[in-house]
Amino acid sequence: MGLKNIVPQSLKNYYHYLQSYFTNIAYGFPSEELKIIGVTGTDGKTTTAFMIYSILKEAGYKVGLLTTVKAKIGNKSYDTGFHVTTPDPWLVPKFLREMVNAKLKWAILEVTSHGLDQNRLACITFEKAVYTNITHEHLDYHKTWKSYAAAKAKLIDNLAEGGEVIYNEDERGAKFITRMIKRNKKVLIPVVSRHESITNDVLTRDGVTFDYKIRGKVVRVSIPILGKYNILNAQLAIDVCENLVDSREIIVRALRHFKGIKGRMQIVRKKKPCLVLVDFAHTPNALKKALDSANELKETGKVYIVFGCAGERDVEKRRKMGMIAARRADVVILTSEDPRSQSLHKINDQIMEGALKAKARLVDKFESRKVYNKVKRSYIQERIEEVRSKGRIPVFRFDEHSPNSREDAIELALRSADSDDIVLITGKGHEQSLCFNTTEYPWSDTKAIKRAVERRYKEKKVKRKIITKEK
Repeated sequence: MGLKNIVPQSLKNYYHYLQSYFTNIAYGFPSEELKIIGVTGTDGKTTTAFMIYSILKEAGYKVGLLTTVKAKIGNKSYDTGFHVTTPDPWLVPKFLREMVNAKLKWAILEVTSHGLDQNRLACITFEKAVYTNITHEHLDYHKTWKSYAAAKAKLIDNLAEGGEVIYNEDERGAKFITRMIKRNKKVLIPVVSRHESITNDVLTRDGVTFDYKIRGKVVRVSIPILGKYNILNAQLAIDVCENLVDSREIIVRALRHFKGIKGRMQIVRKKKPCLVLVDFAHTPNALKKALDSANELKETGKVYIVFGCAGERDVEKRRKMGMIAARRADVVILTSEDPRSQSLHKINDQIMEGALKAKARLVDKFESRKVYNKVKRSYIQERIEEVRSKGRIPVFRFDEHSPNSREDAIELALRSADSDDIVLITGKGHEQSLCFNTTEYPWSDTKAIKRAVERRYKEKKVKRKIITKEK
């Protein structure tokens, strides 16, 4: 057992607090020179943060951004790591000081429950706290949903005097947030969003459109990104920025030109072989919403879902995600998503338990590439139709404990899908590595899709070799 497993978390958190405190001293407490908007929640943090950033930029604000995907300071962008949302305590003040030095006045900071609980954001003062939702996630660390929600609520404690809390009354966790607000006298009047205030919402393959009241007038808002749930993210972004910008036209224009985020319902292929989407969904709630959006886009074909669950993380969500996948997809393909030191076979067993409860049926299990290579497209399609004809959802499993498992799973989906189908690949999104044991293998879902498409349509062989060098 390593030292990190012996030291109690409370002691680690105290160390992080000291680390954060002295780092802020070293950088001159930069948050005091910025107005910082913190965005937290289980799902939708990154998209909401980017939308707020885009609106404020359109309005002429000098604003910076620090999220899972990247940090943006002026014209510069920085990679924030393989699996990182809130960086280490010393990095946050460093980025904020760079924003101050770049003459920025505002900053949008994506905030996690780990970052709050571990005091990685100690000494950072926020102007606004934004909550997307608080659903099921990270119970391996927090143990209970209530503890997880309490960690999220700590963002309110970091608010400046008179700071605002913006959240949706209809999302899970809203009642908990309301109680936390009432206990914190620094907060004046919270900004409460409601689902019912969104009307005439439409989802197409070109994006989402809806009616919403901005600055006293109902206007039509169009955003060229997929995922109906993104309407709720946009709603929060609008509510955050409504009193910060001069006109509703600025908000509408910024969202109309919003380019989306890499790995968030990203269209990788439109037609050949079918519509192929990559999304970061790695929680039950996110997977449900991504599949609901895919089904709304589906016309006559099937929805394929390719996903897995991370090792050394929340075990309870695996069965839930298996059940959600089997209830909302037409074909389920289980594969790796950073199994780390845990057995991929056992992780997929746990996902499969939930899928079987939702009347799924295992079609085939591949424990090595050698076995998978013998499978023909005709066999896959015949078995899919045979299982579906009996009212069951076909499931394929890729259990090889190597990056081959994800490469081959993506290929199976793209080999068997027809032109009217939709393939949704979730769990990795923007991330650039795939972790097995302690090795981070270079990885990209979009590149794996490209290789699979080339293998399907080109006669010449395209290598499936995975780079094995540790990064």
